[in-house]
Amino acid sequence: MASLILSRSFLVLLLPLTSLFSTISISEATSSFSFTSFDKNASFQSDDIALYGDAKLVDGGASIQLTDSVNRIDGGVVYKKPIESKDTKADYFTGFSTVFSFSMTPGRGGSVGFVVFPSNGTLDHSFFEVKFDISDNFTKFRDSNVTVGIYGSTVSKKTSNLTVVNSKEDEMLLYVWITYQANTRYLDASLTKSKHYKYPKTRFSSRIDSLKDEDEFMVGVKSYSGSFNLHSWRLQAEHFSRSIHSYAVLLESKRRWEEEVEKRRREKMWGAVTCFVMTFGSIGLVFFAMMSVWAAFRRNYLAVVVVPEECGHKTKEYEKMEKVEVVTSKAEAQQGK
Repeated sequence: MASLILSRSFLVLLLPLTSLFSTISISEATSSFSFTSFDKNASFQSDDIALYGDAKLVDGGASIQLTDSVNRIDGGVVYKKPIESKDTKADYFTGFSTVFSFSMTPGRGGSVGFVVFPSNGTLDHSFFEVKFDISDNFTKFRDSNVTVGIYGSTVSKKTSNLTVVNSKEDEMLLYVWITYQANTRYLDASLTKSKHYKYPKTRFSSRIDSLKDEDEFMVGVKSYSGSFNLHSWRLQAEHFSRSIHSYAVLLESKRRWEEEVEKRRREKMWGAVTCFVMTFGSIGLVFFAMMSVWAAFRRNYLAVVVVPEECGHKTKEYEKMEKVEVVTSKAEAQQGK
């Protein structure tokens, strides 16, 4: 009994320690950066960020103008350090999340996006790009629609429409939220008018397989057209340790992945069952209609063709019977004589 009490006490003490070590391990294995207007200066000497194309600092370093309204040359911002995505003996790569805020010239639309490209490549040669196409009538005073799509040489093109819900907050900025889960290989993207993330009304989701065999990759924010200013950018890439104190976190991640896979499997299964039922139901209706038409045609055929023939046979037999009766009558008459 005493040993049982000691064992329970040991477990109670062990759980907080395990949680503490797990938190430390995750923090050590997580690489991130946060880039705001407070980090910018006139000379733009940054160890993390590099400007490309037409991008330049404006408003005394308060924001980065990605595309010049006059020259209209594509501009972009790149995170200088590659993100390691290869699983090692020490840890797992579990994915990344990023959010960046931008402003645009009122009444003028354009395209802005998040780019993932090889570590030895450029923004123009990407693995994939999450691109937001914003129309000229986009406004911050009501709900608006935005077209979001994923493009690239290693992915299949996919587009969708997002509803950007109006925010009560007096914000002049738009916020892009993107997450990628390495275990499910699914990427989610949304656009909001609030800096406080709330579950959006609509999201864009797509499976990305192009990173599964890559050891590392680079990321950037790019403007394709229009006039956009980048105000902040934050990215976090996560790696979980393989050691025993982070095993619970890995189990939770695996459980979520299995639930996601099971959910998608059920959706596909019910879709297949529905398609099967609808197909065979339609075939059954067509077959029933054809049989009804054939039965009606068959009845008319028997009434018009078969009955006269049968009547004809009966007439001939009746004539034969009359002839037999006449012959019999004549024979009887001769015998009487």
